[in-house]
Amino acid sequence: MSSLNVVKLTELNDLGWHNVEHQPFADDLTNEDFRMSEIPMGGQMLWKLEGNNRVLHLRHTDAEPWRHYEEFPQYFLPDPLGFSKGLATFIALRKKDWTATVA
Repeated sequence: MSSLNVVKLTELNDLGWHNVEHQPFADDLTNEDFRMSEIPMGGQMLWKLEGNNRVLHLRHTDAEPWRHYEEFPQYFLPDPLGFSKGLATFIALRKKDWTATVA
């Protein structure tokens, strides 16, 4: 099993995720693990509201504007059904020391 399933749910709650239940969806991501080794360490992540949904936005440094996570196809991972857009990518990037920022 991939190490991607080790998630601190308190971190998600701190970002405003209050109805997250642990689900072993990391097994679905194991085929994508090879891409994760190519990701640079230490970027930044932010959850922005789009309508009624939270969507992940990314940037590498403070000098860059926030961009929708799908604009980074090299980092994109498919999300489990029913989860916010970007959750799988968020978890994988946390493993690469990316930080979650609160706006």
